[in-house]
Amino acid sequence: MARPGGRLIALTLASATVAMPQRVFGQSGGAGAVADNSVWASVAIGPSTATAGKFRNAGQLFGTDLSLWLTRDKLALGIRTAAASNVFDVGDVYDVAVLAGIHPRTEPGGDVVAGLGVGFSRGHDTGGGNLETTPVIAAGAQVTFNYRFVGIGLDAFGGVGHDWRYYGAGLALAFGRFR
Repeated sequence: MARPGGRLIALTLASATVAMPQRVFGQSGGAGAVADNSVWASVAIGPSTATAGKFRNAGQLFGTDLSLWLTRDKLALGIRTAAASNVFDVGDVYDVAVLAGIHPRTEPGGDVVAGLGVGFSRGHDTGGGNLETTPVIAAGAQVTFNYRFVGIGLDAFGGVGHDWRYYGAGLALAFGRFR
């Protein structure tokens, strides 16, 4: 015959075993919990600056950033192409990069991502010549306020290579599946 106190102890231990990982790792909802997944594409425009080879027209450039972000809980992965270019004159620097970074928890209706990665950069100098393709360390960040499938926010990008430096920030318009 089992002791009544033994059942209480077994029930308490079973409850603690189930509840402990949820408290330690910040999970909720038990075994059927759904991960925080989001995916969105964005385009941003704003001012930028660049220095690359003979291309040295800092502070007078127009920047664009086209990116695709995928998040899972606190992890963010991104693919982006960013450019810093003269508006009415020759000369531009652009890249294609893969980023990995963080996605801090925010309230629904907002997303924050920041990533660092590698990419390849090219461009044209102010004399019209082609700049050589070079590997770069790329960075990107975005703060987005969203409603259903549309978001608006701030975006920043940058890249550094052997003889390359460029960065920019702008207003972003995003479309996708937000949490």
